[in-house]
Amino acid sequence: QHPPSLKLISGIGSKPLTKKISNLSHSQILNCDNKILPAGELAIKVNEAVRGDDVYVIQSMAAAQGRSMSTAILQLALSMQTLSLASAARVTAVIPYMAYNSNPNASAAVAEMLMINGCRQVLTLDLTSDQVEGMFGNLPI
Repeated sequence: QHPPSLKLISGIGSKPLTKKISNLSHSQILNCDNKILPAGELAIKVNEAVRGDDVYVIQSMAAAQGRSMSTAILQLALSMQTLSLASAARVTAVIPYMAYNSNPNASAAVAEMLMINGCRQVLTLDLTSDQVEGMFGNLPI
């Protein structure tokens, strides 16, 4: 059995960072469609196989490119679910800016949304407290 392949997905406003990570790690950036449908709903489609792969979703929770922070968070959650349903071995959220970091109740809601949708590990910066880190339960932070 071969080790899982490392693959990347870029979220809203994270394309430059994703490209840098890809160049440094020699990892593939997956071809994905991130669309906003006419009714305002998000649609995420991964156009490549991820079965058995480790996939890192690079997505800041900051507002970017005319989209709200809430849209960025939902896009991250939907990306996680899409990858989990496609049988990725492990889905990791790389979150350069973690929204609601100073609000433990809101942090708990965001953490739960990510975990329910298949997140198995989180990489982020500057969590404001151990309490916020604890909101992610047993997930490696």
